[in-house]
Amino acid sequence: MWRHGGRVDPMGLLLLVTLSACAAQVEPRPPGMGGVRGQSVLAGRPAPATTTTDRTAMDAAAAPEPPTMADSYDASALERSLREELATATDPAPAALELADLLSALERHRDALDVVDAARQRSDDPALQVCRAGLLRDLGQRPAAVAALLALARAHGPAAMHPGLLFECAELQWLVGDADGAAATLHDLQEVHANDPWCATNRLALEGLAAELATRDAPPRARVRDLLASLRGNGSVSDRIRLLGDLVALADQETGARRQHLRTRALAIACADESPAVRARAVQLADPPQEDAEAFCRAALDDVAPIVRRFAAERTPACAPAAATGLLVDAMQHEDDPATFAAMHAALAGLVENGPILAPHAEDDPATRAQLARAWRQRCSR
Repeated sequence: MWRHGGRVDPMGLLLLVTLSACAAQVEPRPPGMGGVRGQSVLAGRPAPATTTTDRTAMDAAAAPEPPTMADSYDASALERSLREELATATDPAPAALELADLLSALERHRDALDVVDAARQRSDDPALQVCRAGLLRDLGQRPAAVAALLALARAHGPAAMHPGLLFECAELQWLVGDADGAAATLHDLQEVHANDPWCATNRLALEGLAAELATRDAPPRARVRDLLASLRGNGSVSDRIRLLGDLVALADQETGARRQHLRTRALAIACADESPAVRARAVQLADPPQEDAEAFCRAALDDVAPIVRRFAAERTPACAPAAATGLLVDAMQHEDDPATFAAMHAALAGLVENGPILAPHAEDDPATRAQLARAWRQRCSR
């Protein structure tokens, strides 16, 4: 989102909306599909229950408060350390899995997939295959995720698979339209893992999926995880803008950390979107913590697209007055889009009394913009 060398830097605003390695602790993860960290992915591996009575609702686990910007620097150091470990490790799987978790928490799923694919060239650890399936799902590549899980099931057999993995496979098969395949996988799960404690804990989720497969009258109900996956670049720009609004509205039905986490995740994805319209909508909807608001607005004011900078100018007054004034004055000095310049002027005029006057359409003249920018700096330095 930042203007570095005339290109969009997709990490520019992501770290400024409070995503960090700590997000891995609050990201809802389906059993078996993430956070494996080198443990066995076959039967016997403990898997947390993450389902609720309504598979389309927010995941039930309570989350700690989202991290602040300072954590992003710790994440950078951790990434360097893990990459060094990965380069020298005899068994690359543990470091690769931990690095993939970190990169996913930072909304860098494609980088995480590259890490896992490289590690699979050196290791046949099935945990890497599970992690890869989860990343493919989170990137909206559901058929490929199904293929990865089915390959694992063929190689080891359903009795050796953790029931959580089989549930994920059935759910994904249903999402991609393979109802018969989903029903067969769910049948295998219930036949070979009937006495597994995981099935008792997740009974309502199993019954819910079975009920959907039995009727097949309505389309599958996507989980929040899959809505976020669709936001990561699938569909048209208008679809992604609509989906962003839906996710923010869903988050706003929650409170506390659960609201903040889903809002943050959806907006971080949108802030890295290749479309200026999606990024602009994300800036408009963003509600970063007060301690991060100034950095958020500074990044948005430096976006490569004028429409994003215009929306940023309109929301910058929500920062502390002194910070907002400084950000807008600095941004005006190099703003070359007339409409965005006018928006910055209007925002400053709402913050500072007796400021310079901008005549109608005067922003169209570069010399006038430069003169007014100097006048605003002089006025705000008093």
